[in-house]
Amino acid sequence: MLPKKILVPARSLIIRELTPPPPMIHVRQEPHEMFWQILDRHGRVVREADNPIHNLVLNQGRDTLVAQFGFTPQSRYAVVGQASGAPQPTDTGMTVERARTDFVPSGESDTVIRVSPGVYNVRRVKQFTAAQVGNQNLTHWGFSGSATPGNNLMCLEQFKDGSGNPITLTPDADQQLRLIYISRITVGPVVATAGSINIVNIGNRTGQFVALGDGSGFTANLSQSDIGMLDKIASGGTLGGSGNTSQWGFWLRPNPFAPDYNTNTVEYNTGSLKTPTIAAYTPGSKQRLINELIFTSNEANFTIRAMGFAWHLVEPRGYAFGFVFDSGQEFTKTNLNELRLTGWGVSWT
Repeated sequence: MLPKKILVPARSLIIRELTPPPPMIHVRQEPHEMFWQILDRHGRVVREADNPIHNLVLNQGRDTLVAQFGFTPQSRYAVVGQASGAPQPTDTGMTVERARTDFVPSGESDTVIRVSPGVYNVRRVKQFTAAQVGNQNLTHWGFSGSATPGNNLMCLEQFKDGSGNPITLTPDADQQLRLIYISRITVGPVVATAGSINIVNIGNRTGQFVALGDGSGFTANLSQSDIGMLDKIASGGTLGGSGNTSQWGFWLRPNPFAPDYNTNTVEYNTGSLKTPTIAAYTPGSKQRLINELIFTSNEANFTIRAMGFAWHLVEPRGYAFGFVFDSGQEFTKTNLNELRLTGWGVSWT
């Protein structure tokens, strides 16, 4: 989410101004499909779903659980049990939970795959042992970001046959159950979007805002830099994406770059990067912002041509989201000024 930015003389009264609605970093989380298999004690499939089962993302899976786990980690654990009838968006768990697991069977893997710019399929393959599900009557399945049993499901659905009718699965005493689940996460904007930033004492400055999908550097692989950054911010800073994502922050940059999703913005340590704190999540808001971030009078004293969220990978830095000022719209900060950034963050549906 692009912010209101304030450039004021150091030690002076901070003046806040209203600004037009800025461009927004936005994420859409969609239900997709699940395929179930029953395996014998030798690991051979003896029964499976005729068609993939589509499912419901619960209200809490679009709200407080995002702020607790992030987007991609919400589906880490598979859960099976019993509940009453068709799931409702307001549901939070099962009436009777029988088991949950994060076990990935041999030869399979959990993956987060980019299928097009800003569009990711999160694929989970989870398997329950015979000790967990043998002779159990299972009517419902779901996924969660937590290992703890309880009302923390991000999705919930009934087991169904090929005609879409609810069924009860009862594996034999020596049989196992495998769930293969795919959900989709869409990040935007993935094309350069015109925006403006109001800077007190300077005025409105225009530029282009875009998500960036490749932050790969010399010492780490961040080929999914955008979704990794969004997991980090949405979860309050406790999570990240692939590679070394513990070092991140807001980067002020003295040189521009092409505002294109496929641009790799990694370069050596130029400009100024600081790590912000992240505000507490307000339930129901479906957005999370950083707290006000101050570049003091001794910091970032140069002409600023680009800015945004970036990974700091020991030597290089690479954007996950950036705003590039139009030619002639850049501005210069000196040691007579502080730069205060507010309003940056992520919203989701």
